[in-house]
Amino acid sequence: MKISKIEAENIGPIKKLIIKDMKNITMIAGVNGSGKTFLKNEILKTFQEHNKQFSFNNTSKKVATTLNLTIIPETEDEKINFGEPHEIVKGERSEKLSNHMSPPVKGALIEGVIVDIDTNRNANEIKQTSLSSGADDPEKQAISRNVYLEPFNVQWDKIIKDIHEKQISFEREIAKYVTANENGKETLEEINSQFQNPFIKYKEAFGKLLPGKTLENVDSGKMSNFKYKIEGFEKTFTFNQLSSGEQEVVKIAFLLIHRDFRHSIFLIDEPELHLHPSLTINLTNVITALGDKTNQFIFFTHSNELISKYLWSGNVYFIENEYRGENQAIKADEALKERPELTRIMSQNLGLFALGRNLLFVEGTEDSLDLKLYKKISGKTLNDCIVVPIGGCLNLVLLAELVKEIKKGIFGINIYIIRDRDEFLETEINNLEPGSKLRFLKKRCLENYLLDPQVLAKVSKQLCLDNKYRAPEQITKELKKICDKNKTCALNTLMKGYFKRNFNLDSPVVKGVDKPMGEEDLLSKYIKDAQSKLDALNQKLNNSIPAGLAKQCAIMNKAILNERWKDIFPGKMVFKQLCKTIKGDEKSVAEAYIDIAISEHPEVFADITQILKEFKDC
Repeated sequence: MKISKIEAENIGPIKKLIIKDMKNITMIAGVNGSGKTFLKNEILKTFQEHNKQFSFNNTSKKVATTLNLTIIPETEDEKINFGEPHEIVKGERSEKLSNHMSPPVKGALIEGVIVDIDTNRNANEIKQTSLSSGADDPEKQAISRNVYLEPFNVQWDKIIKDIHEKQISFEREIAKYVTANENGKETLEEINSQFQNPFIKYKEAFGKLLPGKTLENVDSGKMSNFKYKIEGFEKTFTFNQLSSGEQEVVKIAFLLIHRDFRHSIFLIDEPELHLHPSLTINLTNVITALGDKTNQFIFFTHSNELISKYLWSGNVYFIENEYRGENQAIKADEALKERPELTRIMSQNLGLFALGRNLLFVEGTEDSLDLKLYKKISGKTLNDCIVVPIGGCLNLVLLAELVKEIKKGIFGINIYIIRDRDEFLETEINNLEPGSKLRFLKKRCLENYLLDPQVLAKVSKQLCLDNKYRAPEQITKELKKICDKNKTCALNTLMKGYFKRNFNLDSPVVKGVDKPMGEEDLLSKYIKDAQSKLDALNQKLNNSIPAGLAKQCAIMNKAILNERWKDIFPGKMVFKQLCKTIKGDEKSVAEAYIDIAISEHPEVFADITQILKEFKDC
């Protein structure tokens, strides 16, 4: 069986939630406090208390709580028992569910159970215990379906005992066969080939989860810690010498493979807990392939990797922590399709939404100066944010579109953007910033903030750079020299922005296309209109370039006189040349500068700090 639909109202912080058309792998994500754990616990409670009326915990307000689960029968027994898709309603005893859950299960094949894997997975160390050679085969013993609804630690203790007792039973069967056929001529290898060692599946899973490590056979005479070897080492290690994350994935996997689960439902809370991302992916790959993919896995998760992996398959739902009078469960792929620009710049990092923290978009790459600086400053000012690099500069049109897409946030998460000022005009910035979560730097680019003489002098001393540049006065003198030397280069950069803003060649316009027209006539009209627009643009250029150049020249000369050149000059160029002069590596100088400025001269980044404070308050 599987759950095809969940409807919930007033469960914990959840006011109204509907998740339908659920698949065999479903990810339910959301910020902390959005209600994921409340939802999982109430689903679990539905199956635990299948044979009686039950009430729900919602002590915060006296309101009616609702949880309806639609169950789809899959096996023949389930179809006979449930018939059509069956709805379990909160507070109402379900005769059909009770009839399904009450009979015990037996054998290697287990169908139609619900398995709970909670977050408390730090099971006790296995104590060495002698076992009876007459131990029964655990697969021949009837067990309640509710066994798999118990806490993970309780289930794990039983699994360990089952594994050892199954091995005893296996070896006893071989011994019986040998005794009965003692006059035969079969070799031990031929005898073993007739029996499937039940421990092989554990060894295979262990190897897939932890490449380079090999699980040793268990000692059937006593229950004790598992042992393993590492490729290239002769020494044998014990299970508790694995990292906590490695132990956790092995425990979960062993629980799920100790029987052949099919058509069952697995509720897994935070599978990524304590795990390296690669272990999380390995674990989900192994367990979701079990039972010929007939099982349903519902993950309640924050995992960036899992969300990114399954995002576009339609299996991911985010619970918004703010109720807006509609369904709080947002289907991730559909929500992101409505935000194409946001989706484009997030690219492979869309799973970051699962972490439940606000996002600060900045220019640059993973190893860029932008990321390092914003991470350090935001850590002190906007510490609930993850800084995400989004590559190169976005133009005006794309920025405007992105501002619309992120205005209301998404999945209960706020998204902010800081970008370089570059050649944007005040009028353009004033059209974009008000009421939005986008801010432009006050200076041309981030490197313009790395030109403070006092900080640069301290950097020079700390990194033992050229002795001539250990005092602020020396740095100031050199910066002015670079400024004078590169006036033409700076002016050229300013003019590029001037041209970009003022001179565009519009697309040709052809009239009369509503009537039939030959290709040659259409081409002729295109060329004629394009030439007309080109002539007009040339006339505009001839008339405007001298005045434009004079204007930009005046702006630059005034900036040099009043020291504002550090704001409008191309900072990247100035910083690069200064590093060359003082014989310092750009990356090392920048990193040392950031550390010194933040700790000793925070006023250097006051503009950026103020922007982050505005984000925090908006």
